[in-house]
Amino acid sequence: RNGMDSLSRRLRADSLVAPHGYDQKLQAAPPRGESLSSHPERDLADKLREVPGVERAAGQLYLATLNASCCTLPIQIIAYDPESDFVVQPWVARSLATVPKDDEVVVGDKITGEIGSDLSLFGRTYRIAARLDGTGMGFDTTVFMTMKNARRLLAAMKGEKPAGFEPGSVSSIMVAVAPGQDLKAVANGILGRFALDYNLDIVVSKNMISDIAKKLGGLALLMRVLTCAFWAVAAGVLC
Repeated sequence: RNGMDSLSRRLRADSLVAPHGYDQKLQAAPPRGESLSSHPERDLADKLREVPGVERAAGQLYLATLNASCCTLPIQIIAYDPESDFVVQPWVARSLATVPKDDEVVVGDKITGEIGSDLSLFGRTYRIAARLDGTGMGFDTTVFMTMKNARRLLAAMKGEKPAGFEPGSVSSIMVAVAPGQDLKAVANGILGRFALDYNLDIVVSKNMISDIAKKLGGLALLMRVLTCAFWAVAAGVLC
């Protein structure tokens, strides 16, 4: 429950623009995505800001999960632009007062390593500048870095480079709707203008959160049943 509440607060975007056909995967495990290949971030993000009802738009880049020596679990890298991002940056700012430097990253709660220690990613070494609070969700095994850092990392990668990533491409674009605007109307406006040219879909964050909450509701019920059964057995043993 704490993880869901944290996700709801931190996913400040009203809509998430992603490659066509990826909306179901995003609803299952936000905010993972695939590259909007060959479409520069500033190109599409700037165009989205011109859609009536759109207040802000910012691209994010997700690198494929990998096994790293820092963790017992696969991790994901999420890159963001501190100047335009309104989803990750406010969260990072709670743990780090300044923007991460070129050789710095911010890590989730389950990434091992002390603040100030080194973290190796794809053969490059970064300094852990801050650690985020735990959420109980995928953010805990995520490494956050600036978009500039991620571009350099991708440029240095050779055979390891994920397919579909081109210079300037992003995995998704977060969209914030202006106050008083209808979410569905704005989403339809974006799809009508850009869906075919950019081959994209839109996921409304409120729907995404509610879908995940419903799935977790079944798990929570099972946990309550098991808890009651445990106490019943314990009471019987004590009696």
